[in-house]
Amino acid sequence: MSRPSYTIQQLIAKYVIKDPEGCWYWQGRTVKGYGVVTWQSHPWRVHRLFYWYFSNRALMRPSGISSNNQLVLHRCGHHNCVHPQHLYLGDIQDAIQLRQTLGHTAHGEKLGVLTIDQVQQILGRSGENMSQIARDFHVHPKTIRNIIYRKTWREVDDVQLNSE
Repeated sequence: MSRPSYTIQQLIAKYVIKDPEGCWYWQGRTVKGYGVVTWQSHPWRVHRLFYWYFSNRALMRPSGISSNNQLVLHRCGHHNCVHPQHLYLGDIQDAIQLRQTLGHTAHGEKLGVLTIDQVQQILGRSGENMSQIARDFHVHPKTIRNIIYRKTWREVDDVQLNSE
């Protein structure tokens, strides 16, 4: 038995809830927060399908990646939004910037393990044994190493350290 073949308008009518704020939320099947559908015998992420369909982009393949490796990004930041006006083409750098702008990239105190004050204390003890510092703060030694070598918590700068 074959799957029913829907038009885009039928997909919208059957699976989309239009929010008063402007988003069109996909209510069908999802994978990792993104709507997915088989359309014309090809698997699609729905936001990519809607972008392709409504923008008439011939360069888009069913995988959703354009021939020049651009991604379809959400201006609104909602993965299950399929509103064509909320979608645009960008590259991986645009995706990273969007995540940071929308606050979707956890860093600093958002991770919930250490506070800025604790990181300042750790940085002040950078000449000490990292395993001992880790035991004192109940974290893994790699966490201490990453802080001291500035791989994490880069937003805690020397100005904050010297202002005490």
